[in-house]
Amino acid sequence: MNNLHQVYIAWSLYTSDYQDTPPRDFRYLVPYIKSREILLGPEDRFDGFNADATVHSGMPVSYDHKGFLFTKNIEGLRLIREWDPDFGILLCYLHGRFYGPPTPNSQQNSLTSGVAARYTQGMRHRKIHVGIGGASGYAGGELVRLLLQHPDVQITYLSSHTYAGKSISTAFPGFAAHHLPPLEEFEVQRAVQKTDILFLAGETGFAMQVARPLLDAGVRLIDLSADFRLRDPAVYAQWYKREHSAIELLDEAVYGLPELVAHSRLREARLVANPGCYPTAAALALAPVLAQGWVEPDSLVIDAKSGVSGAGRSKFGLDYHFAELNESMRAYGVPTHRHTPEIEQMLSEVAGRAITATFTPHLIPVTRGILCTAYARLSRPLSAQELTLHYRRFYQDKTFVVVREAGDFPATKHVAGTNYCHISLTVDERTRRLVVTSVIDNLVKGAAGQAVQNMNLMLGLAESRGLELPPVFP
Repeated sequence: MNNLHQVYIAWSLYTSDYQDTPPRDFRYLVPYIKSREILLGPEDRFDGFNADATVHSGMPVSYDHKGFLFTKNIEGLRLIREWDPDFGILLCYLHGRFYGPPTPNSQQNSLTSGVAARYTQGMRHRKIHVGIGGASGYAGGELVRLLLQHPDVQITYLSSHTYAGKSISTAFPGFAAHHLPPLEEFEVQRAVQKTDILFLAGETGFAMQVARPLLDAGVRLIDLSADFRLRDPAVYAQWYKREHSAIELLDEAVYGLPELVAHSRLREARLVANPGCYPTAAALALAPVLAQGWVEPDSLVIDAKSGVSGAGRSKFGLDYHFAELNESMRAYGVPTHRHTPEIEQMLSEVAGRAITATFTPHLIPVTRGILCTAYARLSRPLSAQELTLHYRRFYQDKTFVVVREAGDFPATKHVAGTNYCHISLTVDERTRRLVVTSVIDNLVKGAAGQAVQNMNLMLGLAESRGLELPPVFP
């Protein structure tokens, strides 16, 4: 009777002898591999990486792979990715089981250890290729700024409809000293050829048009628009006034708020929905008490104020003229702001029950930053000190959340240009209300920085990689 063995089925994304672009992600091949035979290459050996093999029997395309371990009767495949900082490579392999003839322990050990040695020795240093669709907007420009400082990635693709055919320094003169690819009209095939991970920073409605062909080609996506944040397509249609055209992807998309979503889900994700700026600030402010059931769920009021960059770079109108905006502030989108259902969706998941909140956003005459003040009636007597201790325990292993002393309320300047969220709270004993203030940079933790944080987790990197920047102050 055949013995059961564990084997790593390894595939090199970045071997030195690849001339053509290989598939980027094996997950879309796994269903085929599970049900079809994988034939051994001509040399028929496990510990070498020069055997060619082809997946047969109904595959839409036949692939010749180098750097792949091959066997028959594979079961239980699981995709694993690891970034090896010593070699500067991305290890991408499938772990599974196979049934075969009895194998001596020594031979089995040499199989697995020899594979790892040859695998790393066969690599050359190659950074992860990233692209940005919609690179000339505020969020796109902030992505460029952050990714230029990231030690493990290289920007290889930039698109912009407005500035197609021009240098990105035309849109952002501050990047003139950096060598970056030219801006071009977005094309799916170009993005597939140029990128391993693609940030979609275009207008809402764009990502759902291009996500499917990109995912089918193996490109992993981080969408900064609202297209995949809401799980119910009817809710999306109600608030965004358009029908969703990629409903089949909504269940697959992982909501990318790393402080409140399991990192294991983000590591395995092909498609991450990057949260909105207001929902990020509101959810981080209220999650610790909602998770414990310490506030009355029907008492939530969220008052948030945002800098004008939150409106986006293409927003034009009288309200955004300097003379209209300067030395003035106003509420807007009351009570119809599109971030409302996203806030309620996240808070409902944390609370374990349906949550309805009153949300009022305000436009203030600053460039960047969000200050969110959330109010909730306590369901039990708790002091500000007790609640502060609870918040610190809740966020104790969360790199980018700083819980300050009770009553030490943060300012937007304290996080400007960073991926941090600062939180402080107090209790109004007269009204039995909790008052929590959170601040973020709307372009970083509220957009591009959180997207890079999600990218890090998708790649198995430390979530803070390339993001531990101090604030710009004053």
